[in-house]
Amino acid sequence: IPKTVPLALLLLGAACGHPELEPLDGAGFGVVARRIERARGALGPGLGADGGDGDLAVAPEGYLLVTPLARSGDFGHAVLLLEPESQVIVPIFIAGTEALSIQLRLAGEKFSRPLTHDLFDSFRSRLGVTMVRAQVDALREQVYVGTVVFSRGGQYLRLDARPSDAIALAIGNKAPIFVSRALLDQAGVKREDL
Repeated sequence: IPKTVPLALLLLGAACGHPELEPLDGAGFGVVARRIERARGALGPGLGADGGDGDLAVAPEGYLLVTPLARSGDFGHAVLLLEPESQVIVPIFIAGTEALSIQLRLAGEKFSRPLTHDLFDSFRSRLGVTMVRAQVDALREQVYVGTVVFSRGGQYLRLDARPSDAIALAIGNKAPIFVSRALLDQAGVKREDL
């Protein structure tokens, strides 16, 4: 599925009765993937045998592994992505709901009712899909751009995502988080200067 078609839109299509996405009850991931493939027509590749990802256990080329830290204060809420070797942090300011989800997930706790990321995880789990990694790719016009990568049975799926959502999902699924070197150079701040 190309980055231009967010999963939420596909889920909305299924919920609203899009004929190519129904019935989902009892359908396996392969059946759903084929229906999505037909529904999207000629929008281009996005689901593939290797997704062009190579070895998914290591950082993609041009990316570094980071550690997420959550901070709240008079400034609002932020997730800080720390690159341990250089001690450079990419600060991303986020809304309260995403901050709550990230803080709970970092602490290994759950809210009394499922939050949006919990709902997405339940859906992902029911389809037998594994989260592979989250990426923070770029800063475009003051907006951070991210990607999430999922897999099932040797098939890889990349989805465009807000970094706050990608980070929350990665933390909840114990998946690695990567930041592009270019973004680290562009928006990174030395830890001692923060």
